[in-house]
Amino acid sequence: DARRVEVGSEQYHAMRAGDRPYVSMSMLKRFCEDPQSAQNEYVTRIVRREPNAGMIFGTRLERLVFFDEQPRAVCVPQDVLQARRKPNSDEVTYARAGDRWREWQERMFAEHGSDVLLLKPDEFDKQVAPLLMARDALREDEAAAKLLWGDGEVHVTVTATDDSPGIELPVKMQLDLAHSRHLLVDLKSCTPSALQSTEDLMGHMKRFRYF
Repeated sequence: DARRVEVGSEQYHAMRAGDRPYVSMSMLKRFCEDPQSAQNEYVTRIVRREPNAGMIFGTRLERLVFFDEQPRAVCVPQDVLQARRKPNSDEVTYARAGDRWREWQERMFAEHGSDVLLLKPDEFDKQVAPLLMARDALREDEAAAKLLWGDGEVHVTVTATDDSPGIELPVKMQLDLAHSRHLLVDLKSCTPSALQSTEDLMGHMKRFRYF
């Protein structure tokens, strides 16, 4: 009884079938790891899990690749930051402080909105530059480009009911991309330090059950 539904990403995570949440693969994996934690987060919702750096990067990469939505971020010029020397050290750090910073901050909020990220150069290099590099690398790869920017629909949500004997469970999934050539595309991101070889990649896929 699978059916397609039209929902946004935020709605997808909050979907419920009556008084029960629709169950996704990530929820099932969480339940297998720690049933009480899954209950607290997904059912009673007394605990909210904050996204880690990897989750944030993956979400931003998806928005950039599938919707051409670049992070709303501006790199702070070095001369706007306040230089501070560490006690008993020649090392200098740069802080968001001082009149020059506050004036520049107000101007950026007026131009870009109060939710824009104002990142110091080192933060920009860590948070934004890798996203653009990853997107460009995908574009330059012929096979990846045909899949990701070919003929298909992005973020396709499907719901169904698992009615196996003794089970009646509302389930859901959201496809990154349903390609017109009957291919399902799932975009995954990783850090170079975590995956340095094909063997590392296969082990990662097995551990997280991506297959």
